[in-house]
Amino acid sequence: MSYLITYTATVSYFGDGTGPMEVAGSPSRRFQQASTIVVPGANAPSSANFATAATALATDLTTQLQNAATLASLQGMATGATI
Repeated sequence: MSYLITYTATVSYFGDGTGPMEVAGSPSRRFQQASTIVVPGANAPSSANFATAATALATDLTTQLQNAATLASLQGMATGATI
């Protein structure tokens, strides 16, 4: 038996001069893990094992956000472009 880490990240846009109260209606895009992130250490993972898994999570999300089409889509939220 092993531990898995899953994540969902949401990137939302709200224009200059708007406060966080208006975020709920703002355009957003949701990202989920592209691959399974297994915590090493089997049944007795250490804090270092969880740190390793967290690094894998960050790498996975960064890879998605650095995709040129994804970045263009996120930047398009500022102009009202469809995502």
